[in-house]
Amino acid sequence: MKNMSGLANPTQYQRMDTLTTRQWEILSRLLRGQRVPSIAESLFISQSTVRNTLSSLFRKFGVNSQPELLELLNKVDNSSV
Repeated sequence: MKNMSGLANPTQYQRMDTLTTRQWEILSRLLRGQRVPSIAESLFISQSTVRNTLSSLFRKFGVNSQPELLELLNKVDNSSV
C-alpha cells in the first residue's frame, strides 16, 4: 500500500529503516520520478553526490540500477495490496 504522498510505505521493506536521512531524501525523490540532475538541484548537492548515494542504495537493496531498485520497491509495494 502506498502512503498519502504516493511513495512506497517504508515499513514494507525491512532495509528502509536503515536509510540515512540523505538516502531517504534521494530515494523519495527518485520514487516520485525525479532524475539525478533535478534531485541534485533541489537538494543543493552535486550530481556526483546523488549518484554516490544511489550506489550505496543499490548495494543496500542488492540491485545494480535505478530501474531495478524501482521495480523492487514497486513489487514490495504491490504485494501488500
